[in-house]
This record gives sequence, structure tokens and C-alpha cells, in this order.
Amino acid sequence: MVVEYVSLTEVLAAARGRHASLVPESSGYLLLGLFQATAGRPSHIDPGRIMLSSEGTVSMLSGRSRVGAEQANLAIRGLLAEL
Repeated sequence: MVVEYVSLTEVLAAARGRHASLVPESSGYLLLGLFQATAGRPSHIDPGRIMLSSEGTVSMLSGRSRVGAEQANLAIRGLLAEL
């Protein structure tokens, strides 16, 4: 079975179950990729729609909705706390 993409939700579940490790460098890379994927625009952050490729590319599935800067800031901080 070849897996090309996994969602951030799957990565977080694997880390919680101790099947994967999220070191600080990986978490930082994920956040940088997320910022690039959203082009710096405040967007609704749903870990189930954040995809990680086998090559290390971070992308968001289409259909993301724009939100206010404060709401986006809180969502990013919540995600950072999970990572």
C-alpha cells in the first residue's frame, strides 16, 4: 500500500498513541508549511483538511473559509499547543 498524503489529524492521533514522534523541529516545519499554504491569510484551521505529502509538502484541501485575524490567531495557538 502506497500512502501519498496523510492528514494532520492522523499525524496527531499517531503521536498521541506513541506510534509517531513530533519533535519541535517537525512541529515548526508543519506550522511554516501551513502558513505558506494559507498564503498568510486568516483562514479556518481544520487539522483534518491539512494534508502532508510523503515528500514533506504541507497543503490545505480546497474549501477553506476566511475568518477574522483574531479567530485565526487562536486556532493557530491551539494547534501549536497540540503539536
